[in-house]
Order: sequence, then C-alpha cells, then structure tokens
Amino acid sequence: MPIGHPNVKRSGGLEGRVVVVTGAGRGLGRGIAERFGREGSQVVVNARRAEAAQAVVDAIRAAGGTAIAALADVLVRSEVNRLFDEVVSAFGRVDILINNAGLVGPSAHFLELTDELFERFLATNVIGAFYCSERAGRLMARQRSGSIINLCSVVSIRPSRMMVAYTTSKAALDGFTRALALDLAPFGVRVNAVAPGIGWSPERYVGATAEEIQSRLEVLPIGRIGRPEDVAAACAYLASDDASFVTGQIHYVDGGLTTQSRPMAMDLGRFDPSSVRI
Repeated sequence: MPIGHPNVKRSGGLEGRVVVVTGAGRGLGRGIAERFGREGSQVVVNARRAEAAQAVVDAIRAAGGTAIAALADVLVRSEVNRLFDEVVSAFGRVDILINNAGLVGPSAHFLELTDELFERFLATNVIGAFYCSERAGRLMARQRSGSIINLCSVVSIRPSRMMVAYTTSKAALDGFTRALALDLAPFGVRVNAVAPGIGWSPERYVGATAEEIQSRLEVLPIGRIGRPEDVAAACAYLASDDASFVTGQIHYVDGGLTTQSRPMAMDLGRFDPSSVRI
C-alpha cells in the first residue's frame, strides 16, 4: 500500500508537528518524510544535494502537505547548527527528529578494513546523530516535549560478514538511543529507534536475478522484502501520541528476521506453506 494511500490510518497527534528528517533525499528518508507529510506534519527535508531535497519537498507539497528543504551535512557541526537555526526561524520549534542519515557501504573484511573507512562509519552513523540530537534535544528540553528517532539496524544483534565497521556503528547507535532516552526523559522528550531488516530500494537490486531476490526472501519468515512504507509507519507510531509511554526502545521492522536462530531454508529447504494441514 503506497504512502499516502487513503486507507492508511493516521497516527495520533502528528498534525502540525515540526519534523526534521535527515538524509531525506532518497530511500528510507524520503519514504519517512512523505509519510509525515501525509500525517499533516510540517516536514523539514534535509539532504546534502539541493535537487534531491527539492524533489521530496515538491512531492509532499503536491500531495497537499507542508515541507521545506534544509541543506546540511550532518557531519559538520556548523552546518547542523545552521540547519536547526533555519528550522526554528521557519517554524519556531522542533517536535520530532528522525536521524536517518547514515552510511551502509562499502563493506570490507576486518583484516582489510582501513582506519579511514572505520572512522568514516563511526562519524556518519554515530557522530552525525549526536550533533543533530544535541541541537534538537536542547530545543525539545526547553519545550518539555519532543521525540527523537534513530535509524538503527538488525545487524546490531544479527551481524553479517564483511560488515564490522557498519555493525559497530549501528550497535553504538543502539546504546546511544537507550542512554539518551534516560537523560531526556525528565524533560518530556522520548528517544527510540527503528531497526530495519532486509529492505527494498531500487539501487540495491539493480541487475539482480529472480533467484538472487528469492534467496533474500527465503530468510524472512514474513515472505517479502521490507519497503520504505514499513519503516515510515514505525517512525510515525513512535513519534505519535500513541507511543507516549514508549522510550528507550529499539523497534525491529524486519519481517521476523531476528526472531529465528537461522533461516528457515536451512532447516526445511524450500518450505511450502500449502503442505501444512490447516
């Protein structure tokens, strides 16, 4: 069901809220930004490239939503400061921060991992979230309300080979989420995370064969690859009043991937649900 579909139930209390989505120029970030636009939020689309940010802004506005573009590299403290200064100037407050900007690749075996690449993962996936959360958290603490949502990953508890740097950075973000939740709770600010599993993005499966895509599906109990809409829905819930008693949690959106000790295909071969008497 596409984002903005008339049958998508709105989450509680998001209309009019000011939400900053980092890394929102494409993929998950774009899906999240568009979902909040449909919720009636005032969306700040952050990206490094003007064309990418504006395309998302245009899509939200075309659907009847409110959005502005805010260019900044979350790794540069001065640019993060300018980003939030612009948001306060435009809307007067910040209600929701989605720390989506992050680095997934390139992958490398631990014995071939360079200092530069390891530090790049930590900087992008942890330091960037810290910079944005520090500015947003301070504003929210003064307001005595707010919600920060970090985009983590299932690799924190289900690592993959050749991904030491990425896994380490996302595990650090898990800890950051929980510790930050404790520090900000007395100020009425909630902090949670969404941890996607195997997801769909156009660039990820360019040139993939049907067999390669099927091999991905076989490790997921739910039987399909995740979509940006799935992650966006989780973010909308955690940011909403429906989750007012939820903080310090890692919300897995993974099709059941982390519930099993190993893929079903390893135990059962190609499992055929029709073989089960129901």
